[in-house]
Amino acid sequence: MLVTTAVPFLIRHAFAAQDGPPTTLVPPPWKHTLGLNRVKQTHLGFYSGYKKKFSDPTGIAAVKLVFNDKSGTGDDDELTVYGVNSGTGEIFYNKSMTSLGFFGKPGSGAGEFKDAAGVAADAAGNVIVADKGNDRVVFLRNRDNRVLPVKGIDLSSTGTALRSPSGVCIEDGSVYIADTGNDRIVVTDLFGNLVREFTGNVRAPFAVAAISGSDWNHYGSSFVVVTDSLHQRLTQFDLEGEPLRTWEFREVSGNDGGFFYVAVDYYSNVYVTDTIGGCIYKFDRHLRYITRFGCGTGTGEDLIEPRGIAIYRRFGQVFVAEKAGASYFWVGTDVRNIVVTWRPQQGYLELMVKYLLTEHSDVTVSLQTESGKVAKIFEKERFTESGRVTRRFKLYEYELPCPVESCDYVLVVTARPTYSSVNYHTTERRARIRRMHGR
Repeated sequence: MLVTTAVPFLIRHAFAAQDGPPTTLVPPPWKHTLGLNRVKQTHLGFYSGYKKKFSDPTGIAAVKLVFNDKSGTGDDDELTVYGVNSGTGEIFYNKSMTSLGFFGKPGSGAGEFKDAAGVAADAAGNVIVADKGNDRVVFLRNRDNRVLPVKGIDLSSTGTALRSPSGVCIEDGSVYIADTGNDRIVVTDLFGNLVREFTGNVRAPFAVAAISGSDWNHYGSSFVVVTDSLHQRLTQFDLEGEPLRTWEFREVSGNDGGFFYVAVDYYSNVYVTDTIGGCIYKFDRHLRYITRFGCGTGTGEDLIEPRGIAIYRRFGQVFVAEKAGASYFWVGTDVRNIVVTWRPQQGYLELMVKYLLTEHSDVTVSLQTESGKVAKIFEKERFTESGRVTRRFKLYEYELPCPVESCDYVLVVTARPTYSSVNYHTTERRARIRRMHGR
């Protein structure tokens, strides 16, 4: 019998893991990006013939255009990424991996922008820009990798004209507009015709994201997320504008900062940038807080004033506009804050393991000796949702090469993401379980 009268009170001790560098988001492999996962002014200068500079980047969007979609089963994750260079009134976008396109200039006429903010795009080539300083939303069209103007709308014909719209997204054929000056979210079709609006629970909305379509939507979710109240609030709404859940920024951080741009991934997790704090906050589909990334951790992947964020849901590709550049990540996974507790039961030990999982993953939990030999596999590649996880396992003496009272063991939690970086990234976190005899 494993439990003895010499250690029953000690066996309840909890052992915590030492966490390593965060891997909620991870850089893609070099061969995929050719080293361009962190784009700076030097890169923009080179690919633009040294004619363009980053000047107050804001919104960003990423999409796989239908006319660029390859047939077959080969690697087909090259996207078109649009970025708003607000300071120069331009839209930057890539025509290929090595060539860029540019559209727009400062002003108020056709093909001109003033204090532009959010941008959205879809696979059909629609590109929509929140032209904040001109109180309008501009519809563009990408045809054969060339962006062309279509029209601008201000919705004045509906009775309430747009005022300083700052955020925009496209989802399932609908356009969602954060109409900042009118304290409302406006929904139009892809031609700019008003479909509905919701007010009353929105105050100076800044950014908006939605998920409702069937494409790359694991749970079939339908909701809208909005940042508002001078960047101090994040709210999840249903598609008709009824509030579901809300966070105040002070509830997730004690530092200066706020909720700025927002995006939703394949598992309906919500990502929000904090431009002031240099962070990305992550919530699950029920808007439960999971974790944050960046925030000056000193890992080499720190973010510099992150602004717009876009996620291509099929592969979990994440694009972030920053103060003077842009970053490209894959959705990774991380295991944080492992706590292991032993409890004596009749004839065995009950092992309780608690940890935070930052992304849906296939998880393996094992017990190893200090030399690395696997003593017991409790679960193998079990699909586990992101969030706080609690597991209970039984452990019998005959399963171990050495009694717990005499030997040190290590509890190992290994997580592998289920998309995006699945073939390139695995996180392993370890919690040392020391011998209990004589304590």
